[in-house]
Amino acid sequence: MKRKLSVLILVLMLVGMLAGCGRLDVPRPDIRKGEFDVTVTYEHDGEVKTLSGVYKCKYTGIEWTVEGNFYRSWKGYFKSGIESEVIDICTTDDGGVVTLALCLYPEYFMGDPEFADHVPDASLSLIYYSVREKNHTVYDAIYDDAELIASHGVRLIGIECDKPIENSFEKIFKK
Repeated sequence: MKRKLSVLILVLMLVGMLAGCGRLDVPRPDIRKGEFDVTVTYEHDGEVKTLSGVYKCKYTGIEWTVEGNFYRSWKGYFKSGIESEVIDICTTDDGGVVTLALCLYPEYFMGDPEFADHVPDASLSLIYYSVREKNHTVYDAIYDDAELIASHGVRLIGIECDKPIENSFEKIFKK
């Protein structure tokens, strides 16, 4: 019994060590943190509103996908000013909510070449209409009905943000 248990533990340790080897092959960023100014301007019922904040990005390590691939992981959040990437603009008479979703990607801001072709810039943020349960779970969202959004007096004017940094990435062990 002890022998079987010892072999099982050894096999599990070997599998864990081999699975972690791919992590060493993913280049690490030289610059791991950054702060970027973001300004959003929208109109609601004829009143122009501007929100500004500092978006903080940081490298959080190497993660893996279900397929067994490893990638750089980033986290982004507002350090000051804007409180969230999702901003409720108004509540409608039918119980819906018109929301501004800021589509910000820390990978974009931190100059990660792995995501350069896959991550849009911040200008793709959008305003959408949703109906929520009392616990705030969205059960119906309409993203592409400009007339519906406009009927509630809401319009996205623009988003301005700092340009992404130029970052370099090096592997831990060079071949």
